[in-house]
Amino acid sequence: MGKEVKINPAFLKEVDSKIMKYIDASEEVTSQLLLIEGVINESFSGPAADAMKAYLTNLRTKMTHEFGDFIQKNYDKVSILRKSFKEVDSNLSGQFAFGTSKTQVVTGETKYSEVGVPERNHSGQPSTKSEKYYTRK
Repeated sequence: MGKEVKINPAFLKEVDSKIMKYIDASEEVTSQLLLIEGVINESFSGPAADAMKAYLTNLRTKMTHEFGDFIQKNYDKVSILRKSFKEVDSNLSGQFAFGTSKTQVVTGETKYSEVGVPERNHSGQPSTKSEKYYTRK
């Protein structure tokens, strides 16, 4: 029994878009931290200023490495997921056999479509009646 799995491409594009916005936001925060560190260098001196600069440098380094690695790993997973869904969708929809049911996952709705299945009479010969059978789609 073949089942058709449909993944909404708009959903995958939305996920991709949000990840890219997340990456852009992290770059913006990092650049703002650099500006703050520059202002501290120009305006202050002493142990308190050194501690603030060290804190900002540490924060920027963590964001660049840990946050960047986290985003890159998840972005790669989403890209792989998109390819896998396309592959699964094409493979499963190709296995749809005549007269079997199909399940539509995208909307969760069950729809029915007409399928022209020839009816057989008691002797096994094709009937002259023209009836329509309905299968789930």
